[in-house]
Amino acid sequence: MPIDNDFKRLVRARMAATGETHTAARAALSPTTPRLDRQALVSRLVDPASAASAASLLTTQPPERLVPALVGE
Repeated sequence: MPIDNDFKRLVRARMAATGETHTAARAALSPTTPRLDRQALVSRLVDPASAASAASLLTTQPPERLVPALVGE
């Protein structure tokens, strides 16, 4: 990812070129993170061999996404 000032400059340039809002331009330029399949991670909690890695990934999730996965949407 570019240094903060470079990133800000890129966002401003994209806003000027496309007419997007700051949020839309920033989202378009930000690197995407792979989407976690939270329900699959929850099911891995049962297996002792994979429980620790699944739990560590699940603890990084915001509550509004974690709770539905734990409850079972």
